[in-house]
Amino acid sequence: GTGYFLSLVHEEFSKINNLTFNIVGVDFSDSAILNANNRSLSNVKFVCKDFSGFLSGNDEKFDIIVTQRSLMAVMEEDDQEIILQQMHESLTNDGAMVLSECFSNQFKIFNNMRKDAGLPPIEKVWHSRHIDESMLERMFGNVVYTEFCSTYMLITRLIYPLFEKNPQHNQFIHDYASNIPESGTNSYLKIVTITKDSK
Repeated sequence: GTGYFLSLVHEEFSKINNLTFNIVGVDFSDSAILNANNRSLSNVKFVCKDFSGFLSGNDEKFDIIVTQRSLMAVMEEDDQEIILQQMHESLTNDGAMVLSECFSNQFKIFNNMRKDAGLPPIEKVWHSRHIDESMLERMFGNVVYTEFCSTYMLITRLIYPLFEKNPQHNQFIHDYASNIPESGTNSYLKIVTITKDSK
């Protein structure tokens, strides 16, 4: 993207005394990379390539590889699997992948909750393919799921639409929901951590 997320990571890393770090941001969009480079972050470089092309042409190993709803933009499961394998192979021995993605089985569960509440299903965005949890578990064995927006999703995508005939984004309820402590396993957007030794 535009480097906003990496600017937050950079800010946090910069607060740690004696930490030496280098960050690489990858995007296939020229305009995104141009915007990212305009942030002028030290120890950060941005590369204009698709993720698979970057990983296959790079010999460097990484301590952490992060995706932020980018694997789900890969429209074929076989291609998702190839990129996941490339990511795993690009980790240092004690490295980890941290994936913030939407997951298919949980998406079905969430839509079943909406159905039980008398609400129509949420339509999957046409240019996305949610990650199949069983694929990750088959490939890597031990994967760790972390909830970070379960309460938010429950309030904004289930409770709010029950009481508002024409729900809108960016309302007071969204701000309110984002400040309530995390609880439950309701969201189909999760963080998954996979370590190098997960297999």
